[in-house]
Amino acid sequence: MADAKITELDAKTTPIDADVIALVDSTGPTTKKLTWANIKATLKTYLDTLYILKSIGTAQGDIIYFSASGTPVRLAKGTDDQVLTLSSNIPSWADAGGGGGDGFGGDGSDGALNVTSGTTSIDAGGENVIIKNYTSINISSGATLQLTNKATNGTVLILRSQGNVTIEGLVDLVGDGANSEVQGFSILDIVQHYGNVGGAGGSVTLGVGGVGATGAGILELKDLYTTPSDTRLYKRVLNLACGAGGGVGGKGAANNSPSVNGGAGGAGGGVLIIECAGALDFDAGGEIRVNGSVGIAGTAGSGAGGGGGGGGGTAGMALILYNTLTDNSGTINAKGGAGGAGGGGTSAGTTGDVGGGGGSGSGAYSYAGKNGGNGGNSYQSNGSAGNNAVNSEGAGGGGGGGADNKSGGAGGSQGASDTNHYLVAKKY
Repeated sequence: MADAKITELDAKTTPIDADVIALVDSTGPTTKKLTWANIKATLKTYLDTLYILKSIGTAQGDIIYFSASGTPVRLAKGTDDQVLTLSSNIPSWADAGGGGGDGFGGDGSDGALNVTSGTTSIDAGGENVIIKNYTSINISSGATLQLTNKATNGTVLILRSQGNVTIEGLVDLVGDGANSEVQGFSILDIVQHYGNVGGAGGSVTLGVGGVGATGAGILELKDLYTTPSDTRLYKRVLNLACGAGGGVGGKGAANNSPSVNGGAGGAGGGVLIIECAGALDFDAGGEIRVNGSVGIAGTAGSGAGGGGGGGGGTAGMALILYNTLTDNSGTINAKGGAGGAGGGGTSAGTTGDVGGGGGSGSGAYSYAGKNGGNGGNSYQSNGSAGNNAVNSEGAGGGGGGGADNKSGGAGGSQGASDTNHYLVAKKY
């Protein structure tokens, strides 16, 4: 049969592997045959370089990413509520909040914190906020974690952990809040909360000891602070304040001239925030301290009245948020600092050699700071004691004694821990 034109041939819509197709070889003016099987194999090799292979997977929820060599790789779907994270350019699934960027639990960039013995210090470098990103945190029994070089108005230490947090030892932020006569960092209202200065001896009435300072005010805007209740976590804004510093004791007088220094007020307590994206194990032997520190004793007078003692600093605040809980039987102490004792007289004196008043304590969430004691009201009188603290507020400093070998007043005692200053709760 004579050759027919292509348009005259019978049509076939579904070729089989054995079917033959004629083509002109470009290397020579000859006609050659090519099977359908050859065509499919050639097209597959070519198209595989352009498209992702279906054989990699078709399961619902799976995703495809490319390796360093450009090869497509299948990543099986994660479980409900997991999030996609990236490490060394390799994606993987992780529990929500368990790392990744700047989210809950941090990015682990500071490695593991493992304090097994002795004291480990984190240098704040004078900054108000220090953030550490750990893969896990462990503070063993008998070991201590503390801050150094806090800011003048206090430092907030934020410890983020991608994994578990175990506290069997001590986290010590006592006195890491504001210095004497300084407002604590992150206090939201504008009322003065640091302690007041005690009156100088003889400054009001000749021959009469200085008056103890009035305690500093209580925190206002209470609903904006996070620690009193976990119901406040819904705001997604964590407001915690460093403790304010206590007041300075008044100067003791020699012949009605104030010249003997009173003691500095105690510093407030620092702030601690822990984010635990794994399991929290706050063991019964573990402790966190955000207490205010003790006021400094007044200087003793030689031939003069003694200086008043400094007021105690206010407690700071602590917040621990966890993903899962193993144990929460540890102790958090948020106590105001005790007042410093007034200085006494060390030799015989005369009228006008009188003591300075004690500095007042700084104010806290629940109570105003306590008053300082009065200086000895004559050169032959002892100073009076500062007022005792109830819980997180600073106690009053003791008044200075008269010059004639009279004693300074005792500083007010430290109060109990205030539950309004700390919270341990599951993250929202």
